[in-house]
Amino acid sequence: FFLMASFALEEINENKEGWGPSSFPALYEGLPFLSFGKGDKLTRIADWTSSSRYNRQGDLQASAFSFSSTDDGSFTIVDNQKVQPKYSRTKRYNNQYRSKNYQQQPQSNTTSTKSSHKQHQAPRQGKRWRNHAYRYQRYIEKKTYDPSVVVKPEWKVVESIDMNMLEKVMVSDPPAEEVASVGSVRVIDPSFLKMTARNERPLQYQESGFFNKPLLDDPVLQNISKTKAANIYASDLIISILMTCTDSVYPWDIVVEKKDSQLFLSKREGSKIDFYSVGENELEPPSNDKESINSANALSREATMINQFLSRQIVTDEVVDITKNKEFVPSGYDIGNPCRAYTYRKFKLSDSMDMIVRCDIDAAIQSKKGDKKLTIVNALNEYDLSKTSWRSKLDTQPGAVFATELKANLSKLQKWYAKTILSGIPQFTLGYVSRQPSNHAKHAILKVVSYKPDEFGTHINASSKNMWGKVVALCNLLMQQEDGKYILMKEPNDPTMLLYKTS
Repeated sequence: FFLMASFALEEINENKEGWGPSSFPALYEGLPFLSFGKGDKLTRIADWTSSSRYNRQGDLQASAFSFSSTDDGSFTIVDNQKVQPKYSRTKRYNNQYRSKNYQQQPQSNTTSTKSSHKQHQAPRQGKRWRNHAYRYQRYIEKKTYDPSVVVKPEWKVVESIDMNMLEKVMVSDPPAEEVASVGSVRVIDPSFLKMTARNERPLQYQESGFFNKPLLDDPVLQNISKTKAANIYASDLIISILMTCTDSVYPWDIVVEKKDSQLFLSKREGSKIDFYSVGENELEPPSNDKESINSANALSREATMINQFLSRQIVTDEVVDITKNKEFVPSGYDIGNPCRAYTYRKFKLSDSMDMIVRCDIDAAIQSKKGDKKLTIVNALNEYDLSKTSWRSKLDTQPGAVFATELKANLSKLQKWYAKTILSGIPQFTLGYVSRQPSNHAKHAILKVVSYKPDEFGTHINASSKNMWGKVVALCNLLMQQEDGKYILMKEPNDPTMLLYKTS
């Protein structure tokens, strides 16, 4: 007879208080265990749905345990929403065209075959521009730029700054106070704020343009610096460039001079940072063709002159004097522009850093209550009338026009918002100026709009905390350097800033 093998059940522990085992088996103590997240994809241990077949050699081709974890096609997600197939219109159009072309293709001679081949190739021109948002950038050649200043061999690189890291720095708006003011401005004519694009007015040209004096040649700022009221001195132009450095595409540079624990930030002689850019953030920026009226340099000069001419034209003869603390103003001092005033404001960046900024004031606006509010005046200009039509859209679709300009001139609009923060003005004035269709050398004022600074910042999605964070981080880095002269330069084709020591 046969003896049966002995079989004994393991002891089963019953968990009367809840679900699951009540104790951990000693056999598995110390066994490493890797937890998984809810987002991890778990594959099957065995696939009982596949058919098992043997090849000629007798090897099993597929079995329940031959499931491959790389088979992504068998993985599904429980989702009741319908997924829109990508480029379905393109595929459907191509299929319809191929079937139609196949039916109409003649079989008679070689000439007709060649002509049908050309017809078959024709839609490729349209196909290239279909799904514009996805395909357009593939056909754009990335432009390269030259440095804004020639780096000399004796210059030494002191610091290299990754501008992408500056986008993460946040600092609360520092407290500010007015140290001094000098000059006078004129009041804006209210009729310009009510005009429409249909009632455009020709832009009046002035004799010459006006540019601010370099910071080191400003006698008012020099008198303030002698009192040791701060350890950092700059203009609103320089600080606005630092505030918006991550949005700039074109190269730039500024002069940094440190002496006696004081830091002076100013523009280099011959620098073009005073000029406004046009289309800097476009997918296809203006070309560098010197003979074209739509080249980058020509448009920059045109936009700068338009801004200056507009601020002089829209004002009346009523004058508002803003001079304060005359002890810092030398006798007989003249700014050189009857429509320009300066205000010097002090910002406490940290316990060890105080900064005084010279800010431009262009005009004043009379409120409904009758008081005068200071403002800065800037203008957007339309130059390619074949692509845009402000005259027909500004009155009916002003938001669409502004959104288009925001995409193309983000860096410039951010600089204007930064200047409103620095000057502390309650109003910002923006004009729309376009070329005359019959004569590109003449321009017309289409519209003038007044914003509150916070409202304008919301429209362009600007963050004042991030702007101040960049300034604090860069000033802290510059204050750590030794006394001497430096050049802070943005690399022309990389999101990097380099600090060179020149002397």
